[in-house]
Amino acid sequence: MKTCEKILIVDDNKWLTYFVKGMLERDGATRKVVVVNDSRKAMEAVAAHNPDLIILDIEMPYVDGGMIADQLRHSPQFSKIPILFLTCFLHKEEARYAVGRTGDVMLAKPARRSELKAAIAACLM
Repeated sequence: MKTCEKILIVDDNKWLTYFVKGMLERDGATRKVVVVNDSRKAMEAVAAHNPDLIILDIEMPYVDGGMIADQLRHSPQFSKIPILFLTCFLHKEEARYAVGRTGDVMLAKPARRSELKAAIAACLM
């Protein structure tokens, strides 16, 4: 897997973020993994850490991942950061709509380790 300096994970599921963060650190995929479990703090975290990749849930309380992705794509500073949507809504219209607006990669929860690694590699190409 291609490495990057920083990955930001935005998901309200603390167990999932703990698992993904641990996997990324063990596999050497990144030097730093930042976790945000409150979607209202996503843009603040992006500005503070300027990640090379964002792993983003779609359905979250307060601000959904599609809205966060829209904000990123309309920001000159952050519009080029790749987004990997990791969501339980792979077959629902909301997920297709979110990815269609941003052109990023989507993966269904629960994702196998190999699928997640391949999706991250695809985002970083």
